[in-house]
Amino acid sequence: MKGVERINVSSTSRAAELAAEDEAAVAIGSAINVDFIQGIEVLHQNIEDVAGNTTRFLVITKDPVEFDDASPRRDKYFLAFNVEDDQPGALSNVLNVFKKFNLNLTSLHSRPSLIHAWTYTFLVEFQGEGGAKVTKQALEEMEKFCVKFKVLGRYESKTPARPTSKE
Repeated sequence: MKGVERINVSSTSRAAELAAEDEAAVAIGSAINVDFIQGIEVLHQNIEDVAGNTTRFLVITKDPVEFDDASPRRDKYFLAFNVEDDQPGALSNVLNVFKKFNLNLTSLHSRPSLIHAWTYTFLVEFQGEGGAKVTKQALEEMEKFCVKFKVLGRYESKTPARPTSKE
């Protein structure tokens, strides 16, 4: 929407509150806000670009991630790391661990780090295929190639298992 001012707010409910205060304003959010905030109405529904898209919310805690060897789930893990910026192949060394341990790398993002200019923090999501023990070994090996390394969380995967053999 060209020429429309966009205002970042802390939540969709806060956006709805602001829209209720200004008749020229609109907010994008859940229709449930109509039930709780007076002065707003639903103008359009299902405005997403792709039907069935979803939003993920993360809960980050200071508690360390536990590795439960008895768990039958193929959990997903989320981690952040930095590599030496002047070492050729530093990122490749970390990424090769995913292949070595048969871990399904599902997302890789980079963000400027706060270490110094032109260095990046990599945010990675992957699916552990071999259970907690194999995943823990892989993470220990990855950490050897990193300047900073932190497992941010673990959650149950909703993705079906990959076939183990070609049919």
